[in-house]
Amino acid sequence: MSKLDLELFYDKETKSYSSSIGALINQCYRLQHKHRVRFERFESKELRQRQTEHIVSEIRGIIPQERGSIVTSRGSMLPLSKSKKLNLGNTPVLLVKSKKKPVYVFPCRVGETYYDIPSGLSHLENNLPKLVPLSGEMETSLAERLKESPSILEPGLVFIAEEVDTSTGKADLLFRDALGRQVMVEVEREATDAALGQILRLGAGYEEIAKLPKDMLRIGIACSRIHKYVSAAAKKGGIEIWKV
Repeated sequence: MSKLDLELFYDKETKSYSSSIGALINQCYRLQHKHRVRFERFESKELRQRQTEHIVSEIRGIIPQERGSIVTSRGSMLPLSKSKKLNLGNTPVLLVKSKKKPVYVFPCRVGETYYDIPSGLSHLENNLPKLVPLSGEMETSLAERLKESPSILEPGLVFIAEEVDTSTGKADLLFRDALGRQVMVEVEREATDAALGQILRLGAGYEEIAKLPKDMLRIGIACSRIHKYVSAAAKKGGIEIWKV
């Protein structure tokens, strides 16, 4: 018998997804029969507060790099609400355990890739008996793409170095543009006020130790999303933003 457990939690009365619960249950049963996994389902009304708190603890106990994002944001329903409580009023939640230890939770977001429960079950079906990490566009993979193809940011850009030392920390990437100026780039999932402050500090620190004139260093952020109002603040601060 497989040591893999599927635990599906849902609120049968939630109209926004109640019609899909039957399909999810059937998909879990198919996986159970194909790979001999153990499957249980629980309605929210059956759960006591202590059980709910334990489920939240198990979800949060999965290694962050493996579970991805689990708190609802950007319009996508995830296992926990913004107040960090179990979000069954908005989405069913599937907890996957191996030898009683939680290894996956669905839905989740890994980088920019959103896994709902059907896609999570498909991931399991396509990879079992191996437990393959979920893939998604992360900051590290974006940095690798930019190193290999700097023209993604702009034509004529040449990669110089990564993890560049400055007097205020390490900068992600350093390039040279077509005019010979150096271009310091921080790679972020989202351009935020904090990211603006960080690249300003790094740029100032690098100018200090490299003794560069200010007009010979450009600073910017490569990201997948730009936080509201950040573009205007970046422009005012002389910070470039590339949405990749």
